[in-house]
Order: sequence, then C-alpha cells, then structure tokens
Amino acid sequence: MKKLIAFLFLFFLLSAPGQINAQIKYGIKAGASLNTVHFNKDRLDPDVTTGYQLGTTLEWMSSTLNLGFDLSVLFAQQGLSYNSKTYTYNYMDIPLNLKWKTGIPFGKLFVTAGPYYSFGLGEKTWNIPKASSGTSASGGLNVESEKKDIGFNVGAGIEFLRHFQAGINYRHGIIDSYKVTTGSTSYAQNRSWQLNVVFLF
Repeated sequence: MKKLIAFLFLFFLLSAPGQINAQIKYGIKAGASLNTVHFNKDRLDPDVTTGYQLGTTLEWMSSTLNLGFDLSVLFAQQGLSYNSKTYTYNYMDIPLNLKWKTGIPFGKLFVTAGPYYSFGLGEKTWNIPKASSGTSASGGLNVESEKKDIGFNVGAGIEFLRHFQAGINYRHGIIDSYKVTTGSTSYAQNRSWQLNVVFLF
C-alpha cells in the first residue's frame, strides 16, 4: 500500500507540474452496502445484510491524462445475516483507487480500481445458533473478528453538476477477517456491493 501511494504521488508530480492545486478536490462520501461473509469451509451459508459507509474523500486528477486516484477514510459496516438474525462489525475503512474519467453529454463517466485496508473497531465474537431444520448448513458457531480486512475494489459511476458523483462498487476481501473456533478452525472473508454518493467541494 505504501509503495502504491508513493508511486501515484510521483506519477502525478511528474505528469502535470504546476497544476497540482487545481487537481485536488475533497468532499463527503456516504453510501449503503449489501454485505456477506464467505467461509473457506462448508460451515455456514449466510444471507446478505445491509450496512452503510460515511466519511471523507480526496480526489486527485491529472487534467492532461484524465487519470488520477481517490483516497477515502470511512466508517463502514460489514457483516452477514443468518437464520433471520443480523450480525454486524464496524470498521475504519481506507480505500485507495486509481480513477479514470471521460466526458459524456451531461457530465463525466468514471471507473475505479484499487486496494483497501480496514481495521476493526474493537473486538467482537458472534455466537451464531444452530440453523433451523430444513437447511443444510451447520450452525452453533463461535465467529471471532480478526480486527482487520484487506482486499480490492472495482467500480464505476457518473459525475454531474461538477460537484456530485454517484457510483457502484464491488469489494472482495483477500485475507481472513473472521475465525470460526467451534470444532475444526476455519476462516471467513468479507464481500460487499456498495452504492455511494459524493459531494466534492
């Protein structure tokens, strides 16, 4: 992550000297998400639950290349739903995305991709009771948070009225964010789809 940030700053310093101030915008970002957890063993088949994100964002674009990045710091909810009960865990989420824009008749279209790092706010253990009859998934699990999450984002959206952005984003965790301690140890990773809006000052 540190190497990627250093590379991006160096790239834009060299690509557009004298225009740095004009390239930087900051703003407020908010959104809703559809979350679930992927287990590496057949321990649980969870349903989707909803969450939200709220925080600040910074955008740095090259006026000559239509290429840049955005960096956000967000309070975010992840989790799952199982057997009609919701289990959530809160993170401080830091996504860093490469961003490319192109003009369209009513604004700009953009696509994004990049890594994220999230650290959990406290410790949490979910005691998930046994599934009701008629389901194939096992239950009675103790699921412990691992206090961090690392993965990647891909997304797209539109910019309009010069200050507003609306987008959709897919997030895929690549490290184990939860540990199942009941029976044989197994692990789980976060997955989510996000809808978000941004106001840039």
